[in-house]
Amino acid sequence: MSAFDPKRTLNAPRIVVFGLSRVTCFLYRIGGGLGWVSEMRVLKGALPIVVSVSLILAATAILWGINSTAGGSHHLVYIYLFPVALIAALYNGRLALLSTAIAMICADYFLQKPLYVFGSDNPLEYGDLFVFALLAVTAIKFIRLLVQPRTPLPTKSRSA
Repeated sequence: MSAFDPKRTLNAPRIVVFGLSRVTCFLYRIGGGLGWVSEMRVLKGALPIVVSVSLILAATAILWGINSTAGGSHHLVYIYLFPVALIAALYNGRLALLSTAIAMICADYFLQKPLYVFGSDNPLEYGDLFVFALLAVTAIKFIRLLVQPRTPLPTKSRSA
């Protein structure tokens, strides 16, 4: 009997689980009967959302520290473009749009005067939020176009 037996490999049960390690596949097999599989799927689906929200909240904490020590720096909302662009490149455009909305809410509440209040007396601060949203949507679209895989052009076959 050779090392590779095609009859045995065709009839053997196969498990393919998202490219996970053998230990995780073993736990996946055991956990299938115990209800753990659905929990693993939920955790796998929630991970990009948790990472995106935590990245925006970390940026908010850093910008809030800068805002409180610098005595009210203007236009800090535009620095949120970096984490939004990173989220668009790593995950997808919908999560980046969600992150943009969270960044706008955090910027309005923590960075723009009056602090810790939703709303403002100054219409220029609303203009900053609007321009930030416009820039973020444009950046998300361009980044998603750059990140998507390219399909090769069809080649013409030369027949004699």
